[in-house]
Amino acid sequence: MSIQPIPRAVLKLFQDPDRLQNDTTLSPDEKIRLRYFSIFLLLGVSTMAVLVLENLMEKQYLLMTLIFLSATGLVVGWILLRRLKYIKTIYRVNALLYSLTILYGLTVDDHSGRMLWIFTFPLIFFFLFGKREGMVWNLVVFSALSILIINPFSLSFGYEFPFGLIARIITTYIIVSALAHWFEFQRVRYRVDSENKNRLLELEIKKREKAQNERERLIEELQDALAHVKTLSGLLPICSNCKKIRDDKGYWNRIEGYIQEHSQAKFSHSICPECARELYPEFDIYKEDTGT
Repeated sequence: MSIQPIPRAVLKLFQDPDRLQNDTTLSPDEKIRLRYFSIFLLLGVSTMAVLVLENLMEKQYLLMTLIFLSATGLVVGWILLRRLKYIKTIYRVNALLYSLTILYGLTVDDHSGRMLWIFTFPLIFFFLFGKREGMVWNLVVFSALSILIINPFSLSFGYEFPFGLIARIITTYIIVSALAHWFEFQRVRYRVDSENKNRLLELEIKKREKAQNERERLIEELQDALAHVKTLSGLLPICSNCKKIRDDKGYWNRIEGYIQEHSQAKFSHSICPECARELYPEFDIYKEDTGT
């Protein structure tokens, strides 16, 4: 059975980010952001398509255009994800379009459902851009939101926000921003701690591997040395006269030859004082007074 066009597009949507996540130039944070951004692509485009049709039927053409641009930005972002240098730009453009769409949606009638989306700003900004740039984005959008709902210039909007609702919106936004910043701080701290622990663990593993290799090398050297060591043990049948030794095959061998064959000992021949006086009495090889 062949894959239908829509499932095939969905499959490709996730294949590109997965391929990019294997790139070693991406930091762990960027890989996580890329994974969740790809999920947002799938959910955002389908949701925005429905909202475009809904606002078209309600004749909210400007809001429909903003939603359409946001959906287009997501699709273009998906295409440009193949080039890693555009990742930050893709995040910024989509964050801008998303912010403009939600903020404008508060100025039209029936804003109650759209108002809840403003509290997603801090979560998105801190997650996509980190603590510093995310704080800048959050302050700018919060300022725009405050001007929009307080309306100090008495602009003509489709809805006038009462003071109690303004206070609740601003208070809730500040609380959500503080929580989002704290969550991002804890997430980065946990990641850094995990990376440090993993780095120490890798160093310990390498250290142990090196020690294990050293032990194996020493064991091989000892085994090689033992393989060349020959020892004599047990009873050796030796002639009481000529001092020859009988081997296992019944042959009589000179004692030095037998010992050299069955051990690592080597012989150098000399003559003792008794044999020197007996064999060579005319030569005074050893002096009588030395006893050597």
